[in-house]
Amino acid sequence: MQDSDVRPNEFTFSIILGTIVSYQGLVQGRHIHACAVQNGMDTDAVVGTALINMYGKCTCVKDAALVFCKIQQHDIVAWNAIIAILLANKEGNSALDLFYQMLKNGLEPDAVTFASILGACADQQFLGHGEIIHSAVVSLGYMSNLVVANALIDMYGKCGSPSRAGVIFSQLLHPDVISWTAIIVAYLQHPRKAIQLFKDMLQKGLSPNEFTYASVLTACTSLGSLSKGQIAHHCIIEDGLETNIVIATALLRMYGTCFTMSEALWIFDQLHERDVVLWNAIITIHAQHSLGKEALDLLQQMQQDGHEPDEITFSSVLSACSRAGLVEECCALYSEMSLKYKIVPTVEHCGCMVDLFGRASLLQEAVDFIETMHLKPNFVVWEIFLNSCTLYADKCGLEYAKRIRKELTSRNLQEASAARDNVPV
Repeated sequence: MQDSDVRPNEFTFSIILGTIVSYQGLVQGRHIHACAVQNGMDTDAVVGTALINMYGKCTCVKDAALVFCKIQQHDIVAWNAIIAILLANKEGNSALDLFYQMLKNGLEPDAVTFASILGACADQQFLGHGEIIHSAVVSLGYMSNLVVANALIDMYGKCGSPSRAGVIFSQLLHPDVISWTAIIVAYLQHPRKAIQLFKDMLQKGLSPNEFTYASVLTACTSLGSLSKGQIAHHCIIEDGLETNIVIATALLRMYGTCFTMSEALWIFDQLHERDVVLWNAIITIHAQHSLGKEALDLLQQMQQDGHEPDEITFSSVLSACSRAGLVEECCALYSEMSLKYKIVPTVEHCGCMVDLFGRASLLQEAVDFIETMHLKPNFVVWEIFLNSCTLYADKCGLEYAKRIRKELTSRNLQEASAARDNVPV
């Protein structure tokens, strides 16, 4: 095209940029961006939006933001594009700032905008922002839009307000599978209600998807109800979804929690494609049953399968070793986590180590570990140590832990009081 002296227009750039879908195409994308600049097209909203989407797919958020700033007249599509990219890269606060800037500029959000920004409020549990956006949804007449309504249900559910999610759900004329799944998730803290909603959904003739099944299995797990979980499993088999990895992971957790290890292992063995989440689930089940050596074997198999363990993996294996009394193995694994995998120990990892020493009646080692750990020990760590001292009737350790806990309580009360004093009236 360039050899023929034909000048590309905004749609030419948009189409070409749309073919770049990952970081591997970044060099080509930058070349096209340079061509757009040379042709004076980079400030056009259509080209700018295509560039924003391209940089977003390549996870170059700063480049996308720079392009957005250069667009002369931002339309709703450009705003939606940059907000979506910020959300995809876990920058919810920046996305909210842009949303409010958009309102300040007098541009009216559409259904895509509302669904995206409500998703940010849901993920980060920003109930206050969610309520403000809900008001805007009502005032602009978007409550009848199913996508927006579903996003509101999801937001209120994840922000701990299932009753408000229920009010919105009850007003839907034709809830779809996403609506039902969102309301089931909203009531997971009330598992019996979540299971009843699942039954209501089936009676309405709707087919659950993988996330619906995973959610109802989570409710069954919370109740420790094997019978209800088996009923859900039967429905999954009828729908031919038993090999779906999301559902299989939820089934593993349900059977493991309900002390049906043989069924959990059978499901795991049937899956040929396994991800880190699935491996973590099966290892966690072994930790719950104090099967330390088996958890270590699974960790090795996981690595042989080509998956690198993450923070959750190590938490589960350390917990399994602690419960099984594998002191040497647990200490070696803790060191390997930092040195080999460059994972910085969290408070949870440290708690596992304190629990390990406590269970092994190595209370001095527990004290030494607490005093040298790189993180400030929290209440959980001290409670673990306190329980160990109580269990083994170590009066010195017991008094030590009680004194530290008292100091922490006093410090927290002082900080809370100071925070209240600083609240503007």
